[in-house]
Amino acid sequence: MSATPSGDDAGPDGNPVGPSWVAPSTESTGTRSFDQGAGEQGPRSSGAGHHAPPPGWSSVPDVYGHAEPYRPGHPAGGAPVGGAPHASGHGSPGIVGPPSATTAPRTAGASWGGPAWGSTPGPMSGPPPGPMWGSDGRPPVPGPAWGVGGPSAPPFGHANPLVAHKPGTIPLRPLNLGDILQAAFTAVRRNASVYFGLTLVTWLVFLFVAGAIGAVAFLAVSATGADELAIVATVAIGFLGFSVLSGVVTAALSGVLAYPVNQGAVGRSTTVGETWARTKYSVPRLVGLYLLLGLATSLVIGLPVTATVWAFSAQQPVLGVLALVLTVAIGIGVVWLGVRLALALPAVVVEELGVVDAIRRSYALTSGLFWRTFATLLVIAILTGIVQYVISFLFQILGYLLIAVGHAAGGATAITIVAAAVMIIGTVLSSVVTQPFIAIALALVHIDARIRAEGFDITLGQAAAEVAAGAHADGWMPREPSPGSVPR
Repeated sequence: MSATPSGDDAGPDGNPVGPSWVAPSTESTGTRSFDQGAGEQGPRSSGAGHHAPPPGWSSVPDVYGHAEPYRPGHPAGGAPVGGAPHASGHGSPGIVGPPSATTAPRTAGASWGGPAWGSTPGPMSGPPPGPMWGSDGRPPVPGPAWGVGGPSAPPFGHANPLVAHKPGTIPLRPLNLGDILQAAFTAVRRNASVYFGLTLVTWLVFLFVAGAIGAVAFLAVSATGADELAIVATVAIGFLGFSVLSGVVTAALSGVLAYPVNQGAVGRSTTVGETWARTKYSVPRLVGLYLLLGLATSLVIGLPVTATVWAFSAQQPVLGVLALVLTVAIGIGVVWLGVRLALALPAVVVEELGVVDAIRRSYALTSGLFWRTFATLLVIAILTGIVQYVISFLFQILGYLLIAVGHAAGGATAITIVAAAVMIIGTVLSSVVTQPFIAIALALVHIDARIRAEGFDITLGQAAAEVAAGAHADGWMPREPSPGSVPR
Protein backbone atom coordinates (compact mmCIF):
# COMPACT_ATOMS: atom_id res chain seq x y z
CA MET A 1 0.00 0.00 0.00
CA SER A 2 1.52 3.36 -0.94
CA ALA A 3 1.54 6.45 1.18
CA THR A 4 -0.29 9.51 -0.03
CA PRO A 5 0.56 13.12 0.65
CA SER A 6 -1.94 15.14 2.61
CA GLY A 7 -3.56 18.26 1.21
CA ASP A 8 -1.40 20.33 -1.11
CA ASP A 9 1.82 18.89 0.23
CA ALA A 10 2.60 16.60 -2.70
CA GLY A 11 5.41 17.40 -5.08
CA PRO A 12 5.42 16.45 -8.77
CA ASP A 13 6.71 12.97 -7.99
CA GLY A 14 4.48 12.33 -5.00
CA ASN A 15 7.14 13.11 -2.38
CA PRO A 16 6.02 15.01 0.71
CA VAL A 17 7.02 18.64 0.52
CA GLY A 18 4.41 20.27 2.71
CA PRO A 19 3.74 20.52 6.40
CA SER A 20 3.06 16.84 7.04
CA TRP A 21 3.08 13.35 5.62
CA VAL A 22 0.74 10.67 6.87
CA ALA A 23 0.23 7.02 6.11
CA PRO A 24 -3.15 6.30 4.45
CA SER A 25 -4.15 3.71 6.96
CA THR A 26 -3.05 2.71 10.43
CA GLU A 27 -5.56 -0.03 11.00
CA SER A 28 -4.58 -2.55 8.34
CA THR A 29 -0.80 -2.09 8.51
CA GLY A 30 -0.24 -1.22 12.12
CA THR A 31 1.60 1.97 11.11
CA ARG A 32 1.23 5.37 12.62
CA SER A 33 1.57 8.84 11.27
CA PHE A 34 4.60 11.09 11.60
CA ASP A 35 4.24 13.91 14.07
CA GLN A 36 6.45 15.85 16.42
CA GLY A 37 5.44 13.73 19.37
CA ALA A 38 6.51 10.61 17.53
CA GLY A 39 10.09 11.86 17.61
CA GLU A 40 10.68 11.39 13.85
CA GLN A 41 9.63 7.73 13.94
CA GLY A 42 8.90 6.28 10.54
CA PRO A 43 6.02 3.94 9.58
CA ARG A 44 6.55 0.91 11.81
CA SER A 45 4.98 -2.45 11.16
CA SER A 46 3.44 -4.46 13.96
CA GLY A 47 5.47 -7.31 12.60
CA ALA A 48 9.12 -7.23 11.71
CA GLY A 49 11.11 -4.08 10.97
CA HIS A 50 10.40 -1.00 8.88
CA HIS A 51 8.38 -0.70 5.73
CA ALA A 52 10.24 0.60 2.72
CA PRO A 53 10.65 4.39 3.01
CA PRO A 54 9.04 6.74 0.53
CA PRO A 55 11.04 7.78 -2.52
CA GLY A 56 13.83 10.18 -1.63
CA TRP A 57 13.93 9.09 2.04
CA SER A 58 16.37 6.81 3.76
CA SER A 59 17.30 5.48 7.17
CA VAL A 60 20.48 7.06 8.58
CA PRO A 61 21.64 7.84 12.12
CA ASP A 62 21.33 11.37 13.36
CA VAL A 63 24.28 13.41 14.66
CA TYR A 64 23.72 12.16 18.20
CA GLY A 65 23.77 8.50 17.22
CA HIS A 66 20.01 7.99 17.56
CA ALA A 67 17.82 6.40 14.94
CA GLU A 68 16.59 8.86 12.34
CA PRO A 69 14.89 6.55 9.88
CA TYR A 70 13.97 8.98 7.14
CA ARG A 71 15.82 11.93 5.76
CA PRO A 72 15.26 13.70 2.45
CA GLY A 73 17.88 13.53 -0.22
CA HIS A 74 19.13 10.00 0.64
CA PRO A 75 18.32 6.81 -1.21
CA ALA A 76 17.60 3.62 0.65
CA GLY A 77 21.32 2.93 1.06
CA GLY A 78 21.81 6.02 3.19
CA ALA A 79 24.31 7.78 0.88
CA PRO A 80 23.65 11.37 -0.06
CA VAL A 81 22.04 12.00 -3.39
CA GLY A 82 24.04 13.83 -6.05
CA GLY A 83 24.14 17.50 -6.61
CA ALA A 84 26.49 20.29 -5.67
CA PRO A 85 26.66 21.39 -2.06
CA HIS A 86 25.42 24.70 -0.84
CA ALA A 87 27.34 27.77 -1.93
CA SER A 88 28.92 28.10 1.45
CA GLY A 89 30.44 24.63 1.14
CA HIS A 90 28.97 23.45 4.42
CA GLY A 91 25.63 21.95 3.36
CA SER A 92 22.31 23.62 2.60
CA PRO A 93 20.31 24.90 5.53
CA GLY A 94 17.17 22.93 6.19
CA ILE A 95 18.09 19.91 4.04
CA VAL A 96 20.87 17.40 3.92
CA GLY A 97 21.48 17.55 0.20
CA PRO A 98 19.96 19.09 -2.91
CA PRO A 99 17.49 17.11 -5.02
CA SER A 100 18.90 14.57 -7.41
CA ALA A 101 17.96 13.75 -10.93
CA THR A 102 15.37 11.32 -9.63
CA THR A 103 13.81 13.92 -7.36
CA ALA A 104 11.69 16.71 -8.73
CA PRO A 105 12.96 20.23 -8.08
CA ARG A 106 11.31 22.35 -5.49
CA THR A 107 8.28 24.26 -6.49
CA ALA A 108 7.90 27.91 -5.72
CA GLY A 109 6.94 28.58 -2.15
CA ALA A 110 7.94 25.16 -0.87
CA SER A 111 11.01 23.93 0.99
CA TRP A 112 12.36 20.44 1.26
CA GLY A 113 11.20 18.72 4.40
CA GLY A 114 9.40 21.78 5.88
CA PRO A 115 6.50 24.15 5.34
CA ALA A 116 6.45 26.58 2.48
CA TRP A 117 7.77 30.08 3.05
CA GLY A 118 5.05 32.27 4.47
CA SER A 119 2.74 29.40 5.38
CA THR A 120 1.60 28.46 8.86
CA PRO A 121 3.74 25.63 10.21
CA GLY A 122 1.86 22.44 10.86
CA PRO A 123 2.84 19.13 12.41
CA MET A 124 6.23 18.13 11.07
CA SER A 125 6.65 14.63 9.77
CA GLY A 126 10.14 14.93 8.34
CA PRO A 127 13.37 15.99 10.00
CA PRO A 128 13.24 19.21 12.01
CA PRO A 129 13.97 22.40 10.11
CA GLY A 130 17.19 24.28 10.58
CA PRO A 131 20.75 23.90 9.36
CA MET A 132 22.07 20.38 9.33
CA TRP A 133 25.69 19.55 10.10
CA GLY A 134 26.49 17.88 6.86
CA SER A 135 25.34 15.37 4.29
CA ASP A 136 26.78 12.47 6.26
CA GLY A 137 25.69 13.53 9.74
CA ARG A 138 29.14 14.86 10.71
CA PRO A 139 30.11 18.47 11.44
CA PRO A 140 31.41 20.39 8.42
CA VAL A 141 35.04 21.43 8.13
CA PRO A 142 35.10 25.06 7.00
CA GLY A 143 38.18 24.99 4.79
CA PRO A 144 41.75 24.37 5.98
CA ALA A 145 41.78 24.48 9.76
CA TRP A 146 44.76 25.51 11.88
CA GLY A 147 47.31 22.76 11.69
CA VAL A 148 45.44 20.91 8.88
CA GLY A 149 47.01 21.93 5.61
CA GLY A 150 47.61 25.40 7.02
CA PRO A 151 49.69 27.24 9.60
CA SER A 152 50.17 26.03 13.12
CA ALA A 153 47.48 26.93 15.57
CA PRO A 154 48.15 30.24 17.32
CA PRO A 155 48.05 30.29 21.11
CA PHE A 156 45.00 31.57 22.90
CA GLY A 157 44.71 35.34 22.79
CA HIS A 158 47.07 35.91 19.85
CA ALA A 159 45.45 36.66 16.51
CA ASN A 160 48.85 37.01 14.86
CA PRO A 161 51.17 33.98 15.22
CA LEU A 162 54.22 36.28 15.09
CA VAL A 163 53.08 37.87 18.36
CA ALA A 164 54.13 34.76 20.26
CA HIS A 165 56.92 33.70 17.89
CA LYS A 166 60.21 33.47 19.79
CA PRO A 167 63.03 32.04 17.66
CA GLY A 168 65.72 33.29 20.04
CA THR A 169 66.00 35.22 23.25
CA ILE A 170 63.10 37.63 22.65
CA PRO A 171 59.55 37.32 21.32
CA LEU A 172 59.04 39.02 17.97
CA ARG A 173 56.81 41.82 19.22
CA PRO A 174 57.23 45.07 21.15
CA LEU A 175 59.04 44.35 24.40
CA ASN A 176 58.11 45.36 27.92
CA LEU A 177 60.36 45.61 30.95
CA GLY A 178 59.74 42.00 31.95
CA ASP A 179 60.69 40.79 28.46
CA ILE A 180 63.93 42.77 28.61
CA LEU A 181 64.91 41.47 32.03
CA GLN A 182 64.08 37.88 31.10
CA ALA A 183 65.93 38.16 27.80
CA ALA A 184 69.00 39.56 29.56
CA PHE A 185 69.25 36.56 31.88
CA THR A 186 68.46 34.17 29.01
CA ALA A 187 71.20 35.66 26.84
CA VAL A 188 73.78 35.44 29.62
CA ARG A 189 72.79 31.87 30.44
CA ARG A 190 72.98 30.72 26.82
CA ASN A 191 76.21 32.51 25.92
CA ALA A 192 78.01 33.33 29.15
CA SER A 193 81.45 32.81 27.62
CA VAL A 194 80.92 35.70 25.23
CA TYR A 195 79.40 38.22 27.62
CA PHE A 196 81.50 37.55 30.71
CA GLY A 197 84.60 36.38 28.84
CA LEU A 198 84.82 39.39 26.55
CA THR A 199 84.08 41.77 29.44
CA LEU A 200 86.74 40.18 31.64
CA VAL A 201 89.41 40.23 28.93
CA THR A 202 88.66 43.87 28.10
CA TRP A 203 88.88 44.99 31.72
CA LEU A 204 92.12 43.06 32.30
CA VAL A 205 93.73 44.72 29.30
CA PHE A 206 92.49 48.08 30.52
CA LEU A 207 93.91 47.50 34.01
CA PHE A 208 97.25 46.44 32.60
CA VAL A 209 97.52 49.54 30.43
CA ALA A 210 96.26 51.90 33.15
CA GLY A 211 98.56 50.33 35.75
CA ALA A 212 101.56 50.63 33.48
CA ILE A 213 100.82 54.29 32.78
CA GLY A 214 100.29 55.03 36.46
CA ALA A 215 103.49 53.30 37.48
CA VAL A 216 105.54 55.20 34.93
CA ALA A 217 104.02 58.52 36.00
CA PHE A 218 104.63 57.82 39.69
CA LEU A 219 108.26 56.80 39.10
CA ALA A 220 108.84 59.88 36.99
CA VAL A 221 107.51 62.21 39.68
CA SER A 222 109.46 60.43 42.39
CA ALA A 223 112.70 60.57 40.40
CA THR A 224 112.48 64.33 39.93
CA GLY A 225 112.19 64.92 43.65
CA ALA A 226 108.89 66.75 43.33
CA ASP A 227 107.21 68.10 46.39
CA GLU A 228 104.07 66.73 47.97
CA LEU A 229 101.78 69.03 45.96
CA ALA A 230 103.16 67.69 42.68
CA ILE A 231 102.61 64.14 43.86
CA VAL A 232 99.00 64.90 44.83
CA ALA A 233 98.39 66.55 41.46
CA THR A 234 99.82 63.53 39.68
CA VAL A 235 97.58 61.19 41.64
CA ALA A 236 94.53 63.35 40.90
CA ILE A 237 95.32 63.37 37.19
CA GLY A 238 95.80 59.63 37.33
CA PHE A 239 92.39 59.07 38.89
CA LEU A 240 90.81 61.38 36.32
CA GLY A 241 92.45 59.46 33.49
CA PHE A 242 91.38 56.19 35.08
CA SER A 243 87.77 57.39 35.19
CA VAL A 244 87.83 58.54 31.57
CA LEU A 245 89.39 55.30 30.35
CA SER A 246 86.96 53.19 32.37
CA GLY A 247 84.13 55.14 30.73
CA VAL A 248 85.63 54.42 27.34
CA VAL A 249 85.77 50.70 28.16
CA THR A 250 82.15 50.73 29.35
CA ALA A 251 80.98 52.51 26.19
CA ALA A 252 82.96 50.20 23.93
CA LEU A 253 81.56 47.10 25.62
CA SER A 254 78.01 48.49 25.44
CA GLY A 255 78.38 48.75 21.70
CA VAL A 256 80.33 45.55 21.05
CA LEU A 257 77.98 43.34 23.10
CA ALA A 258 75.03 44.58 21.04
CA TYR A 259 76.22 42.23 18.29
CA PRO A 260 75.65 38.92 20.17
CA VAL A 261 72.33 40.29 21.47
CA ASN A 262 71.05 40.77 17.92
CA GLN A 263 72.40 37.37 16.92
CA GLY A 264 70.59 35.76 19.83
CA ALA A 265 67.35 37.46 18.80
CA VAL A 266 67.32 35.44 15.56
CA GLY A 267 68.43 32.17 17.18
CA ARG A 268 72.21 32.33 16.66
CA SER A 269 74.97 31.76 19.20
CA THR A 270 78.25 33.56 18.74
CA THR A 271 81.79 33.16 20.01
CA VAL A 272 84.28 35.65 21.38
CA GLY A 273 86.29 35.43 18.16
CA GLU A 274 83.31 36.04 15.90
CA THR A 275 82.09 38.93 18.03
CA TRP A 276 85.46 40.63 17.99
CA ALA A 277 85.94 40.02 14.26
CA ARG A 278 82.57 41.59 13.42
CA THR A 279 82.86 44.56 15.80
CA LYS A 280 86.54 45.51 16.01
CA TYR A 281 86.23 48.10 13.26
CA SER A 282 83.45 49.83 15.18
CA VAL A 283 85.56 50.36 18.32
CA PRO A 284 87.18 53.66 17.14
CA ARG A 285 83.72 55.08 16.38
CA LEU A 286 82.46 53.96 19.79
CA VAL A 287 85.40 55.66 21.50
CA GLY A 288 84.89 58.82 19.45
CA LEU A 289 81.18 58.86 20.27
CA TYR A 290 81.86 58.54 24.00
CA LEU A 291 84.54 61.22 24.01
CA LEU A 292 82.35 63.62 22.04
CA LEU A 293 79.31 63.19 24.28
CA GLY A 294 81.43 63.11 27.44
CA LEU A 295 83.26 66.29 26.55
CA ALA A 296 80.04 68.10 25.66
CA THR A 297 78.39 66.95 28.90
CA SER A 298 81.38 68.01 30.99
CA LEU A 299 81.37 71.49 29.49
CA VAL A 300 77.60 71.97 29.79
CA ILE A 301 77.49 70.78 33.40
CA GLY A 302 80.91 72.03 34.50
CA LEU A 303 80.36 75.70 33.71
CA PRO A 304 77.19 76.25 35.82
CA VAL A 305 78.60 74.11 38.65
CA THR A 306 81.77 76.22 38.70
CA ALA A 307 79.68 79.41 38.66
CA THR A 308 77.59 78.15 41.57
CA VAL A 309 80.65 77.33 43.67
CA TRP A 310 82.26 80.71 42.89
CA ALA A 311 79.10 82.67 43.73
CA PHE A 312 78.66 81.08 47.14
CA SER A 313 82.39 81.36 47.87
CA ALA A 314 82.31 85.08 47.01
CA GLN A 315 79.41 85.70 49.40
CA GLN A 316 76.98 86.33 46.54
CA PRO A 317 73.90 84.33 47.58
CA VAL A 318 71.59 85.73 44.91
CA LEU A 319 73.97 84.82 42.11
CA GLY A 320 74.60 81.52 43.82
CA VAL A 321 70.90 80.63 43.89
CA LEU A 322 70.45 81.66 40.27
CA ALA A 323 73.47 79.60 39.26
CA LEU A 324 72.13 76.64 41.25
CA VAL A 325 68.73 76.84 39.55
CA LEU A 326 70.48 77.06 36.18
CA THR A 327 72.59 74.02 37.08
CA VAL A 328 69.50 71.98 37.98
CA ALA A 329 67.73 73.01 34.78
CA ILE A 330 70.77 72.13 32.68
CA GLY A 331 71.07 68.83 34.54
CA ILE A 332 67.47 67.93 33.64
CA GLY A 333 68.19 68.83 30.03
CA VAL A 334 71.31 66.68 30.04
CA VAL A 335 69.34 63.71 31.38
CA TRP A 336 66.67 64.20 28.70
CA LEU A 337 69.26 64.44 25.95
CA GLY A 338 71.17 61.47 27.36
CA VAL A 339 68.06 59.29 27.12
CA ARG A 340 67.40 60.46 23.56
CA LEU A 341 70.98 59.61 22.56
CA ALA A 342 71.35 56.41 24.59
CA LEU A 343 70.74 54.16 21.57
CA ALA A 344 73.64 55.61 19.61
CA LEU A 345 76.10 53.05 21.00
CA PRO A 346 74.30 49.91 19.71
CA ALA A 347 73.41 51.74 16.50
CA VAL A 348 77.10 52.25 15.73
CA VAL A 349 77.74 48.49 15.76
CA VAL A 350 74.46 46.90 14.67
CA GLU A 351 73.59 49.42 11.96
CA GLU A 352 77.23 50.24 11.10
CA LEU A 353 76.80 54.00 11.42
CA GLY A 354 79.24 56.82 12.00
CA VAL A 355 79.27 59.00 15.09
CA VAL A 356 77.02 61.77 13.78
CA ASP A 357 74.66 59.37 12.00
CA ALA A 358 74.35 57.25 15.14
CA ILE A 359 73.40 60.34 17.17
CA ARG A 360 70.74 61.31 14.63
CA ARG A 361 69.49 57.73 14.49
CA SER A 362 69.11 57.43 18.26
CA TYR A 363 67.30 60.77 18.46
CA ALA A 364 64.85 59.65 15.77
CA LEU A 365 64.25 56.18 17.26
CA THR A 366 63.40 57.53 20.70
CA SER A 367 60.88 60.02 19.35
CA GLY A 368 57.66 59.33 21.26
CA LEU A 369 59.40 56.68 23.39
CA PHE A 370 61.21 58.91 25.87
CA TRP A 371 59.40 57.86 29.04
CA ARG A 372 59.44 54.18 28.14
CA THR A 373 63.17 54.35 27.40
CA PHE A 374 63.87 56.44 30.50
CA ALA A 375 61.96 54.09 32.81
CA THR A 376 63.62 50.96 31.41
CA LEU A 377 67.14 52.39 31.62
CA LEU A 378 66.46 53.74 35.12
CA VAL A 379 65.31 50.34 36.42
CA ILE A 380 68.32 48.63 34.83
CA ALA A 381 70.67 51.23 36.31
CA ILE A 382 69.17 50.80 39.80
CA LEU A 383 69.34 47.00 39.71
CA THR A 384 72.89 46.81 38.37
CA GLY A 385 73.98 49.66 40.66
CA ILE A 386 72.81 47.75 43.71
CA VAL A 387 74.70 44.62 42.65
CA GLN A 388 77.80 46.62 41.78
CA TYR A 389 77.74 48.46 45.10
CA VAL A 390 77.36 45.27 47.12
CA ILE A 391 80.31 43.60 45.41
CA SER A 392 82.53 46.68 45.65
CA PHE A 393 81.55 47.28 49.27
CA LEU A 394 82.58 43.79 50.31
CA PHE A 395 86.04 44.19 48.75
CA GLN A 396 86.43 47.68 50.20
CA ILE A 397 85.72 46.36 53.70
CA LEU A 398 88.34 43.68 53.13
CA GLY A 399 90.82 46.30 51.97
CA TYR A 400 90.27 48.53 54.99
CA LEU A 401 90.67 45.53 57.29
CA LEU A 402 94.00 44.74 55.65
CA ILE A 403 95.14 48.35 56.12
CA ALA A 404 94.20 48.25 59.79
CA VAL A 405 96.07 44.98 60.28
CA GLY A 406 99.12 46.37 58.48
CA HIS A 407 99.29 49.46 60.65
CA ALA A 408 99.00 47.31 63.75
CA ALA A 409 101.78 45.00 62.55
CA GLY A 410 104.10 47.77 61.44
CA GLY A 411 104.07 46.89 57.72
CA ALA A 412 101.84 49.69 56.53
CA THR A 413 103.39 50.19 53.09
CA ALA A 414 103.18 46.62 51.85
CA ILE A 415 99.72 46.03 53.33
CA THR A 416 98.46 49.29 51.80
CA ILE A 417 99.53 48.15 48.35
CA VAL A 418 97.78 44.81 48.86
CA ALA A 419 94.65 46.55 50.14
CA ALA A 420 94.57 48.85 47.11
CA ALA A 421 94.90 45.84 44.83
CA VAL A 422 92.00 44.13 46.61
CA MET A 423 89.81 47.20 46.18
CA ILE A 424 90.68 47.43 42.49
CA ILE A 425 89.84 43.74 42.04
CA GLY A 426 86.46 44.37 43.65
CA THR A 427 85.77 47.26 41.30
CA VAL A 428 86.73 45.21 38.26
CA LEU A 429 84.73 42.20 39.42
CA SER A 430 81.62 44.31 39.99
CA SER A 431 82.00 45.75 36.49
CA VAL A 432 82.51 42.32 34.94
CA VAL A 433 79.33 41.04 36.60
CA THR A 434 77.08 44.01 35.81
CA GLN A 435 78.45 45.35 32.52
CA PRO A 436 76.99 42.55 30.35
CA PHE A 437 73.50 43.16 31.74
CA ILE A 438 73.74 46.89 31.07
CA ALA A 439 74.93 46.28 27.50
CA ILE A 440 72.26 43.63 26.83
CA ALA A 441 69.49 45.85 28.20
CA LEU A 442 70.65 48.78 26.07
CA ALA A 443 70.76 46.61 22.96
CA LEU A 444 67.28 45.23 23.70
CA VAL A 445 65.90 48.74 24.14
CA HIS A 446 67.39 49.54 20.73
CA ILE A 447 65.67 46.48 19.23
CA ASP A 448 62.38 47.38 20.89
CA ALA A 449 62.55 50.94 19.54
CA ARG A 450 63.12 49.60 16.03
CA ILE A 451 60.21 47.18 16.38
CA ARG A 452 57.88 49.96 17.48
CA ALA A 453 59.13 52.53 14.97
CA GLU A 454 59.65 50.48 11.83
CA GLY A 455 58.39 46.91 12.25
CA PHE A 456 61.82 45.43 12.85
CA ASP A 457 60.20 42.25 14.15
CA ILE A 458 59.36 41.31 10.54
CA THR A 459 63.03 41.60 9.62
CA LEU A 460 63.98 39.52 12.65
CA GLY A 461 61.43 36.87 11.72
CA GLN A 462 62.79 36.61 8.17
CA ALA A 463 66.35 36.40 9.45
CA ALA A 464 65.37 33.74 12.00
CA ALA A 465 63.83 31.64 9.22
CA GLU A 466 67.02 31.98 7.18
CA VAL A 467 69.17 31.05 10.18
CA ALA A 468 67.00 27.99 10.81
CA ALA A 469 67.52 27.01 7.17
CA GLY A 470 71.30 27.13 7.61
CA ALA A 471 72.07 30.61 6.31
CA HIS A 472 74.18 33.33 8.00
CA ALA A 473 76.68 30.86 9.39
CA ASP A 474 79.25 33.66 9.70
CA GLY A 475 76.85 36.12 11.32
CA TRP A 476 73.81 38.21 10.46
CA MET A 477 73.76 41.99 10.29
CA PRO A 478 70.68 44.03 9.23
CA ARG A 479 72.55 46.52 7.10
CA GLU A 480 69.54 47.71 5.10
CA PRO A 481 66.80 49.68 6.88
CA SER A 482 63.43 48.03 7.31
CA PRO A 483 60.46 49.27 5.22
CA GLY A 484 59.06 52.41 6.75
CA SER A 485 62.09 52.93 8.99
CA VAL A 486 62.77 56.24 10.66
CA PRO A 487 65.51 58.42 9.15
CA ARG A 488 69.08 57.44 9.81
